[in-house]
Amino acid sequence: MQLLKYLFHRFTNIVCINMFIYLLLCFTSQVLEVSGQCIAAPQSPEALLYTSYKQRSDEFRRLFKEVPESEKLIADYTCALQKDILLQGRIYLTENCLCFYSQVFRGTKVINMQDIISLSREKTAKWIPNAIQISTNSEKLFFSSFSAREKSYLGMFRLWQIILMDKVISFFLTFFFFASLTLFKHVST
Repeated sequence: MQLLKYLFHRFTNIVCINMFIYLLLCFTSQVLEVSGQCIAAPQSPEALLYTSYKQRSDEFRRLFKEVPESEKLIADYTCALQKDILLQGRIYLTENCLCFYSQVFRGTKVINMQDIISLSREKTAKWIPNAIQISTNSEKLFFSSFSAREKSYLGMFRLWQIILMDKVISFFLTFFFFASLTLFKHVST
């Protein structure tokens, strides 16, 4: 634990802090309960002791059978999706997906985090700051009625940043790999 505290204090930029938090959540079996939101990604048998995480995880698996078993539940937030009517439900965040389950019509929506092009804080009734808009190339989703909009937004935004960073890093690694192969071919000929 001392090592974790030391490493946390050594991180100075926000990307490193976000990556540190993500790795801490993914590789420890600690569960955090923050105002009704279960935030965790346990990897060990002790995780079974954390009933709230296990219940949420089981509920998530039951609702979203199409999401691969390898996806770990990281966080979930109670909210409502604005369509023709307000669809009360819950957002579930995994390592690569944002999933919404509507309690009203028992409907589900799964969005790959890499497909999200913007995530923004929004207001309902032009002045109540309790909404988040998520945009993809094909649609805009307006979620409201968050009990703690800022915490929910930051959780989603940080996970999205991490996934985008992985995408950028993968791109650059691939680019540099092929560039080095090309350079090696020119040097060796």
